[in-house]
Amino acid sequence: MSRTRVEYLLDSRKPDVDKLCELESNSTILVLCIYGPAGIGKTTLAGHLSDEFRSAGRLAAYICLGAIRMDSSDPETIVKMIAHEIGCIHPQAIPKIVEAMDRCHGTLLENHLQQYILGPLRSLGHPQPLIIIMDAMDEWRDHPTFTKALALLNSESSVVKFILTDRLNPCASRLPDIDKVSIYTYALGPISNEVIKAYFQKHLETVPWVDGRKASSADVEKLTALSGGLPVWASTVIAVLSYSFSESPPHEILAEIVGSRRRVGGSDGLGDLYRNALERLFPSSDARKYFRWLMGATTVLQEPLSLIDFSTLTGIPPHLINKIQFSLSALQTRSPPPGSEKMIHPATTLFHLSFLELDLFQASRHFTASFPAQ
Repeated sequence: MSRTRVEYLLDSRKPDVDKLCELESNSTILVLCIYGPAGIGKTTLAGHLSDEFRSAGRLAAYICLGAIRMDSSDPETIVKMIAHEIGCIHPQAIPKIVEAMDRCHGTLLENHLQQYILGPLRSLGHPQPLIIIMDAMDEWRDHPTFTKALALLNSESSVVKFILTDRLNPCASRLPDIDKVSIYTYALGPISNEVIKAYFQKHLETVPWVDGRKASSADVEKLTALSGGLPVWASTVIAVLSYSFSESPPHEILAEIVGSRRRVGGSDGLGDLYRNALERLFPSSDARKYFRWLMGATTVLQEPLSLIDFSTLTGIPPHLINKIQFSLSALQTRSPPPGSEKMIHPATTLFHLSFLELDLFQASRHFTASFPAQ
C-alpha cells in the first residue's frame, strides 16, 4: 500500500538505518517512532526500511496513511488493511485472517488488533518479530486512538513490532495515554551535504538545458547550502528546472533559485520555491483564480470524482481542469492509482504535505464560498 516514493539514495541514511535496526534488534520495545519536519525524508526512509525488512523476510505490512481516503480511515478499517497486507506478504496467515472476519464484527479496536494482527502473525511461528511500518501517522485523523490501543500489545514484541513516522514526537505532544505504550522515539535530522550534493550532481545532468547553459559547480554548492538537508527541496528544484513552466530557459530559473538568500532550514525557503514555481505555472490573475478554486476543492475532497462531476461541483470548465492538472503534475510527489488517471483525486493523495500547507492555500480551503454560482 505504498505511495509513489522519492528515490532513496544509496547509503544516504546509513547512520540512521544502522541505529534504527540496532534499536529494533536489541530491545523489546513495541513501537519505534521516527519523527521530523515535513520534507525531511521520513516517507523515503520508511519505504527503504520496508524494502530491507521485506528482503529479510521480516516485513508484516507497509501502509502509508497519507494516501488513504478519509471515509475509510477509522482505526478498525486500518487494522483490516494491515491484515490484508499481511495476507499478501504471508499467505500462510490467511486462515487466521478469515477467522478474524467472523470474530470481530461489531467488536472493539483492541479485539481487532488481537484477531487481525496478533493471531495471524503468531500463527506463522517466525523466529523474529515481524515488522509493521505505518507512514505519515500525523496525516491520519484517528492516530491517537490507534496508538493508545497499541498498549494492548506491549508484551507481544517477540511476535510483532511497529515502526511509525510522524512529524511530531508523540511523547512530547502528549497523546492520550502515550505513557502506557512501549515506545521509543527517534528524531530524524537533515541529510548530509555530501548526499544532497551528489543528488544534484546526478540529476542536474537530466535537465533539458538550452544552448549548453548548464549548472556550474558553484551552482551545485549554492543549491546544496540552500537545501538545508531537505530531500523534498532538492527534488522540487530538479522538477522546476526540468518542466517547461514558461518561456524562461532552465538556466534563468536556476539563477533565480541560487540567487535566493533563504536557506530552507532557516526560514521559508521551501515555500519560496513552491511560490516561484506556481507563479511560472499560473502567470495571469485568471489562471491563479482557477488554480486556487481547484486546489481548494481537491484539498477537502475525500474521494475521487469524475471530471464532469468535479466540473459541476466547482464551476471550473473541464478543459481548464485538465490544463491545471497537467501543469501541477510537475509538483506531484505521488501518482494516482493505475487506471484512475482521468479522475480528479484528493490533493492529499498527490502532493507533499509541505506543499499543501502553503499559506496561499489557507483561504482557498473555504472554497465553497468562492465558487461561481451554478
